Amino acid sequence: MSVGADNRYHLPAPEVEARYLARGTCLLRTDRCGAVTVEIDGRQLRVHAMRPSCGCPAATAERAAAP
Repeated sequence: MSVGADNRYHLPAPEVEARYLARGTCLLRTDRCGAVTVEIDGRQLRVHAMRPSCGCPAATAERAAAP
């Protein structure tokens, strides 16, 4: 989720973030994780965060891509 640190609009709204978290989503917020990149090679999906200690284990996840 692209979020500017200390943005004046206070986005994302807390209730929106809560809905994602309630579904078990691991949010990679750019204000906490830094740059987030996704690599897809047809077989695997790789997600990397500049700051992998941002609280989301998926920040360094590698998963098989859907067929």
